[in-house]
Amino acid sequence: MTVITIETVEKAQHAAQEAAVKAESAVRALAAAEAAAAAQRQERFAVWANEVIAAFDADLATAEAALTKARRHFEHTAVDKPGEAVSAYLLWARATAEHRLIYMKLQGALGRLGQQHFRGSAPPSPPSRGLPPYSEALTMAVGAEASAIMEEPQTRLSEQLTRIAEGGDGDAA
Repeated sequence: MTVITIETVEKAQHAAQEAAVKAESAVRALAAAEAAAAAQRQERFAVWANEVIAAFDADLATAEAALTKARRHFEHTAVDKPGEAVSAYLLWARATAEHRLIYMKLQGALGRLGQQHFRGSAPPSPPSRGLPPYSEALTMAVGAEASAIMEEPQTRLSEQLTRIAEGGDGDAA
């Protein structure tokens, strides 16, 4: 038979109280560490958001230039090198995605800062019309080139008539 003395019970109570105090202290330290980590994350997000907002115009201009370049490259490739048109189209798709990302980053940055407006008004949205389907883009590129070819006779005739009106013989210079 085990005999439990008051002294044993008191020692166990004291040990339990010490453990509870240590556990409470550990919980407080953990909460403080989590709060500090959350504050650091918030600060990093705020820095990122402010950088995104500050760079928006330059980033957008760069993305729009890349998008225009990619679209033109596709248009020329579709006509001049049809075998490379799919690759050119995919480059255009990537440029379109990067362009869209600029707007998405701005919206995310404003949200992180709790702002509803950008420069006094609603934040801009990406263009509603993104990349056209491949077949439509190919049709547009080839159609534009065919239209330009069909306009060549009129242009050449106009140039010839201008040369005659200026006293020339009308032959190409």
